[in-house]
Amino acid sequence: AETLEDPALPADALNRERDAQLADLREAAEDPLKTAFRLLRARLFGERDYGLPRLGTEASLAGLTTESLHAHHREFITRGNGVLAVFGDIDPDEVAARCDEAFASLPDGSGHPREPSRTDGRGEVHAHLEKQQAVIAIGFPGATVQSDDVPALELIHDYCANMAGPLFSRLREELGLAYYVSATQFHGVGAGLFAFYIGTSPDQAPLAREELLGQIDLLAREGIPGEALEHSRTSVLAADALENQSNRSMAQTCALNTLFDLGPRHHEEHAARIRALSADDVARVAARYFGEQEPVLASVQPGQATTG
Repeated sequence: AETLEDPALPADALNRERDAQLADLREAAEDPLKTAFRLLRARLFGERDYGLPRLGTEASLAGLTTESLHAHHREFITRGNGVLAVFGDIDPDEVAARCDEAFASLPDGSGHPREPSRTDGRGEVHAHLEKQQAVIAIGFPGATVQSDDVPALELIHDYCANMAGPLFSRLREELGLAYYVSATQFHGVGAGLFAFYIGTSPDQAPLAREELLGQIDLLAREGIPGEALEHSRTSVLAADALENQSNRSMAQTCALNTLFDLGPRHHEEHAARIRALSADDVARVAARYFGEQEPVLASVQPGQATTG
């Protein structure tokens, strides 16, 4: 409570953390996969919200001061803009009373407006790094955190990211094109992202790109085959059950679901939604996200460092 209500934010700590984040930022700029995703998100979302680099820029980090951090804290850290979740072997009434007392000096404030992100970028973006590796990332506008498509996309993600799935089997095992290949997604406020990526040798990059696009097209046209769908369903349900055993995980889940206006018990319906999905349901979602939308394609190739 003291940390949230009255943080000191001393200058020496700010400088230390700034230096550490600058080091992380410079390291990420030399990583082909991180560079590809930075370019992809900037093109897809623009220079705002999810299009901004998570670590900031050297200029934005240099501009941070103790005063600007305090101003940010005053704007966002308020009772009306947060959710407190407590899980464990507790007496709820006692905990509620102690929390009211502990956070009494936190200003009431109000919910900070969460303006939806845009996903209006399309086309290709390229960069060169002095690395002996090529990376191709293909990103589509994904689902929002409140979308009814989230359960189907979870099954699709498991199918595409699994080592027994089509990406790994075709591009790495069968064709030997991939150092690594997988899929990733996030569900955000007003926007989301679903992306496929592959790391390959520079001379194989054209074929890797063609094959990855081919697998995405196949997914958009046919969805997930029956046996593979049941395997992904079992995998997602098992991971869900395991996650729900942790107090930390449950507290975070309920807090975020409440913050996103889904309700604290939203997670309790998740397993039923996963079980209820048919192959046709999943195929329709795959067609809508990967067959009806134009992606952003980001590629990083060896060469003198450039971005374009």
